[in-house]
Amino acid sequence: MENLGKMKKSDIQLAKLIVSEIIKLQSEPSPINSKALVNYYPFKRIKINKYRVVYRYDDEILYITIIEKRDTVYKLLNKLLQT
Repeated sequence: MENLGKMKKSDIQLAKLIVSEIIKLQSEPSPINSKALVNYYPFKRIKINKYRVVYRYDDEILYITIIEKRDTVYKLLNKLLQT
């Protein structure tokens, strides 16, 4: 969420959109615009402009793992999963 805080300073409308989409995920964790990440089960992602929200969910809990720009999100995901 550190990047979201930084982003709010530069583009508050985009930050609001990301927060809005995350709130929607709470009621519908598998919307049409989500995509299962190949080789990263059980993670999914949604695209919001140039950002990706990587998440997973179980019965009642939504875990937001990464909010990052497309060009760095998958490198960061690999790094997180290796630790």
